Amino acid sequence: QGRALLLGDTRQPLAVQAPTEPGKYPSINATLFLGWDSNGTARQRYDFNKLVLGIDMSQIYLQTAAQRAARVSGAMVTIIPALPAWLGGCFCQEAIAGNMHVTSFVTHEPLDPLDLPAKQGGLAYLGRVNVTLDDGRQPPVSAIADHWLKWAFHFLVDASPVSASYGLPLRLYGTLGVRQVYHDWKVGDPRVSQPSVWEIPKGCH
Repeated sequence: QGRALLLGDTRQPLAVQAPTEPGKYPSINATLFLGWDSNGTARQRYDFNKLVLGIDMSQIYLQTAAQRAARVSGAMVTIIPALPAWLGGCFCQEAIAGNMHVTSFVTHEPLDPLDLPAKQGGLAYLGRVNVTLDDGRQPPVSAIADHWLKWAFHFLVDASPVSASYGLPLRLYGTLGVRQVYHDWKVGDPRVSQPSVWEIPKGCH
């Protein structure tokens, strides 16, 4: 559980297979929240600053333990505070992906029933790198990171024992979709500092 600030960009429209048309890559400036309930429900929230047409937007991902076991991605709730719920300011749909969790970077992930080998899209460790993070911060930030690959997602995880973010993600890159660079991690239940973080507005559909 925790909270991080993130910078980067995302493809619009998002592509899973090789796209046939060029996309646009608007910048991301957001806050990421991660939560994990005792019953196994995973929660993930993005608060985007002026992502689309200069409007703030949030997305909350919810996935129960039963959904995860059945390989169901769960629900994604999109919240646009500038609009009332009845006018499209809050709507729910099937999530485009699952949630990050504490055992994402182990060889045999207990929450992955497929447990595919690396050559078939399972977790692969690609080595340790010294990298300058490409998020535009000045002066540029360098880090020692472990490079993991799973399916189409590359993760760089802080590998320096003296770092404040040791063991936490530094960078996510999806070849056709998104680049997220994380910083200022705060580990712990985000509800302590933001009690309403998982609340969904009334009237959401």
